[in-house]
Amino acid sequence: MNSRFRARFTMLVLMLIIFASAALYFNQLRQRELNLAKQLPSQELNVVVIVVDTLRADHLPFHGYKKNTAPFLNSLAERGAVFDWMTSSSSTTAPSTATIFTSMYPSEHGILVGYVATNRDRKSNPNITLNRISGDITTLGEVFYDAGFRTYAVNDNMNVSEEMGFAQGFEKFETYRYRGAKAVNDKVLEWKDQIMQGGRYFLYLHYMDPHMPYNEQAPWYDGDGANNARERTVRAYDSEINYVDQKIKELSDIFGWEDNAVVLFTSDHGEEFWEHGRTGHGKTLFREVIHVPMFLYHPEMPGHVRVEEFVHLIDILPTLADLLDLPFEQQWRGQSLMPLVFGRKFEAPRVLYAELLRREWQEMSQMRSVIMDGWHYIVSFDKEQNQPINTLLFNLKDDFNQQNDLLEKEAPMAEILKSKLDAYDKSVSGNVSEEFSLEIDDSTFDKLKTLGYVE
Repeated sequence: MNSRFRARFTMLVLMLIIFASAALYFNQLRQRELNLAKQLPSQELNVVVIVVDTLRADHLPFHGYKKNTAPFLNSLAERGAVFDWMTSSSSTTAPSTATIFTSMYPSEHGILVGYVATNRDRKSNPNITLNRISGDITTLGEVFYDAGFRTYAVNDNMNVSEEMGFAQGFEKFETYRYRGAKAVNDKVLEWKDQIMQGGRYFLYLHYMDPHMPYNEQAPWYDGDGANNARERTVRAYDSEINYVDQKIKELSDIFGWEDNAVVLFTSDHGEEFWEHGRTGHGKTLFREVIHVPMFLYHPEMPGHVRVEEFVHLIDILPTLADLLDLPFEQQWRGQSLMPLVFGRKFEAPRVLYAELLRREWQEMSQMRSVIMDGWHYIVSFDKEQNQPINTLLFNLKDDFNQQNDLLEKEAPMAEILKSKLDAYDKSVSGNVSEEFSLEIDDSTFDKLKTLGYVE
């Protein structure tokens, strides 16, 4: 055997050893994942999805807030998996909640805006045209109904309504117009006997309390030393979080969720408190309005799991389906986050999108953003010409509050993210939603005005 042949033979043997070792490693990793999955039996568990409207991640203790605004939710989060960087698909309720329900982006499911009225046009035309989730799209409620769960929903936001297609798959579906957490709980308790009569149930709860107008909830609100409007506003907002946390605990204690349910907690979008000169939401796509909380609780989960990867509301449906061994739908844009719970990492950085789109009768500019590996690229568009008006680039890992625009300094990264956004636009096949018209009467208009939904 000559030296050249021996060298090649040795190299071949080494390569075979490397491939065999890699195969063994990944097999062991997969087996570890499967073994962990077996430790989370979910066949007999109920499922509760809780959305607290307008809730920023950074105002919760399990996301680093110094005030304990949510002691009960914090206790569940500590015993579950917390996702540090859950991001939303929009900064308004209708499109972002539709993403939770469909695992699709707004441009795909077609729910672009909710109940928004205009002072200027109301007298001449009280009717507005909105989109509803198409009956051809399998929604959150239908996934669980088809899997044999009994399905219930109570929500306190008029934008998550039967008229807009959110009731698909639910046996009982109640919508209020910001009546508060007590009203939500009262309805659930009214259904208690039916819910608990046997068999697994899926319950969707959508609380509205941290949404403006912010109530000063006792005993949590403390105005001492609040010397300006921002401090008073933030303290009232925080007191609303404490209040809804207590109401969620009330239901959990009655229904025994800590022992018998998978609980997924999140929000539709955040809220601005003058970080970039604005208040409220639905006006920008900055971090404070698209960074939302999320944790996943399972009674047998080991707890204290932190997931640092950037994830998205599109991932909620695939994650629940994976955990509960339910069929996956072809329409889903997201992916299961369960491997991350078991310690795996994404093979490559995710590319995640957010959109703030408008109907033809709205005058405000449109926005799109893309997040990849901590980089956040935001573009404002002229609605009629669809041409960029303003572009921003931030590094969320180094600049959490987004005060340093790096568009010029990091031009190559900006170009990469622009290409991702352009590719996404080309990939969207078109709006698949259905349209309907409704009349905004005086009562509805007054409620929209109170909630800040009048332009």
